[in-house]
Amino acid sequence: MDVDQNLNITFVETKLVRLKGRINELLEESLPYSDSKSAAETLLARVDRQIARARDSHGFSPALREQVGLQALLLLQRVTHILGILSRSSVTRNALELYEPFRIICTKFFKIDVSIILSSEWNFIPFTYPMVLDDLPNCIIIGLPASESDNILIFPAAAHELGHTLWLHNQLGSVYAQRIRIEAEAIVTADANAVSASFPVLPDNDLFRKAASEQLVSEVAHFAMKQIEEMFCDYIGLFMFGRSYLLAFEYLIAPGLKDRTVGTYPTTYDRAKMLNEEAANHDCSIVDYENHFVRKQNINPINEFKYKAADRLRNQFIPDIIRTAHDIISDAGISIPNSEKVEAAKKFFAVGMPVSNGFSIGEMVSAAWALFNDMEFTPLTGSMHDKTNHLSDLVFKSVEVQEFQGWRKDA
Repeated sequence: MDVDQNLNITFVETKLVRLKGRINELLEESLPYSDSKSAAETLLARVDRQIARARDSHGFSPALREQVGLQALLLLQRVTHILGILSRSSVTRNALELYEPFRIICTKFFKIDVSIILSSEWNFIPFTYPMVLDDLPNCIIIGLPASESDNILIFPAAAHELGHTLWLHNQLGSVYAQRIRIEAEAIVTADANAVSASFPVLPDNDLFRKAASEQLVSEVAHFAMKQIEEMFCDYIGLFMFGRSYLLAFEYLIAPGLKDRTVGTYPTTYDRAKMLNEEAANHDCSIVDYENHFVRKQNINPINEFKYKAADRLRNQFIPDIIRTAHDIISDAGISIPNSEKVEAAKKFFAVGMPVSNGFSIGEMVSAAWALFNDMEFTPLTGSMHDKTNHLSDLVFKSVEVQEFQGWRKDA
């Protein structure tokens, strides 16, 4: 039986109208900050336009109606996902107090007003959409694990996610692409066994070997590029939050996995070691830090050459990546947490008092981590869970005090 495409378009229109209803419901709720509302309004306008196209398409040819239906389906998938993120951004368990100071930090980096959505996800891996969404091109979306979204101790992970936006904004992939490709070719060409180890069932044919070699170079270059981006983001986190970034990284990831299944990330041991080495240059390293993570990971023999070649290639670019990350942080007027201010904030927090102006988010979070790791410090209940809540509340109150002081100063 032939499919009635007018009926299909009616289905499409119905789905879009229902989605529009959900967006309107979200807009009627009390969204915590203007960027979430603006994003929802932008999505609503996109859906409205698509509804109009669907209604107009009833008189179109079957091919055009099919195209309208496909466009609508893609929009439905994108907007439904983003709408879920916007909805979770309004949950009071999120660290809503950090929205404004984090937005100010982002403005320093990008020199323009950017839209920030701080949300959560039922996934224990922080995520980001770094100004690449077609529907929200100037919006940075960062999500933290829902179970930890009100825990100030893991907030430094947001700096890593911000790093992905900075990587794109500064077009660093283009900066390094040619150099990485050249070095990848050199590494593959220098090892006579590279192709046969990575393609053990390859026919004994020069044409196949050449194609396999080119593929291997591409994979090594791709893995190295992704690893370099990850380390860049880690260094952004380190320079914004100091030791507290190392601790948040350990909290979320340690001890790491026994099996290495992807080449796009350095091993957690390598990441920890490289981070701690740079932290030592800023007096915020942690003794024996890298040994808190799994050192040796199992690798499928077919992937061993390409992963290790990518690791080797990544290492060549680490000094350059550190300088680049440091320059970007410095140009934004952001400094690594000052140890004296961290200690001063720790003293305030230890007696249950928030700090006032003069302390950065990085310094306050570092002070919270210092107290969390101080076994002699316990809130009244004495549980570790209440300890995180207590310290989070102190940082949130400190941000509120700073905002109030800023309002009084501007009045």
